[in-house]
Amino acid sequence: MKTIMFLRRLAAVLTFYPTTFVHFGVGAQQKPEVAAAACQVEEIKYMGWQAQQVSNPWVKLIFVPQNGGRLMQVIFDGHPYLFVNPRYAGKHLPPSNSEWFNYGGDKLWVLPEGSEDEQHWAGNSDLLDDGLFEFQTLSQGQRCEISMTGPVDPQTGLQFTRMVSLEADSPRITFHAVIKNASGHPIEWSVQSVSQYNTADARDSTRHNQNFWAFSRTNSSSGYLNQYHVKFGPAENAAAEVREHGLFALHYVPLAAELWLDSKDGWLAAVDGDSRYAMVERFRYDETRPYPGKASVIFWTNGSELRQHPDGTASFGSPDKEPPALYMEAELNSP
Repeated sequence: MKTIMFLRRLAAVLTFYPTTFVHFGVGAQQKPEVAAAACQVEEIKYMGWQAQQVSNPWVKLIFVPQNGGRLMQVIFDGHPYLFVNPRYAGKHLPPSNSEWFNYGGDKLWVLPEGSEDEQHWAGNSDLLDDGLFEFQTLSQGQRCEISMTGPVDPQTGLQFTRMVSLEADSPRITFHAVIKNASGHPIEWSVQSVSQYNTADARDSTRHNQNFWAFSRTNSSSGYLNQYHVKFGPAENAAAEVREHGLFALHYVPLAAELWLDSKDGWLAAVDGDSRYAMVERFRYDETRPYPGKASVIFWTNGSELRQHPDGTASFGSPDKEPPALYMEAELNSP
């Protein structure tokens, strides 16, 4: 369970509540050595990166601080959850304001995005997304806690610190993020946590997992027409539906789409129906502050894009030469 509580305003403290792992099979039973369980932090090599691993008998968290302070992989009971882009495996490219290097994993991202004015973040792999973060071990043993602090970004005035903790006797992960105003003048931004879940078929990584789902709860008093908002992609998307009792269900298909929810219930779930593993992310909704575009939860399904051009023609495919990577993003926004 990844608990993510965000208070996102300048110099805000973001608390990510525990992330919960769920396995619907029988393989993830309590381990007999749990009574003597300990949590440890160690340096490892991971897919060509110098990485830091935080682990207990159930969970391995693999961090790559030099790539924007990313949590690159989460492994529970031997099952890896996150998408790691093989195109950039083991690499660190210099920060860029004009290119985006999608390494994968879990990261922080700034909102609102855009290039209209100074109140919008231009995105791409700048210092916030791709800068070198300083890794520190704060504790280990009965409880592991680490921190990663990034550089000051002169464009936004922001500096990120991510703190992640894991108990010795639990698979629960807690995230806490501090967003510092390093500009010397008032600023206002929202920040989101972005987790990229691997949606490739475990038997053939060139094909998508046809039984991967995401869930959350819609707002019964939603400000969106259909209780969710289609920000990108086709307005009529058969992969998304609102079920009984306001349950939002999204079936992953490799079609580029971005769906916004103004959910107040404080949770989302990513479920792999083939392996029967799931992840639950929790957060605290702040009733007192507005959220960007009203959205507290966003899902992005990566895949081919359907676009209409100014001349009225339409195209369907990938903007890159390579086939689109297979992953789904679960995003939790701060106010």
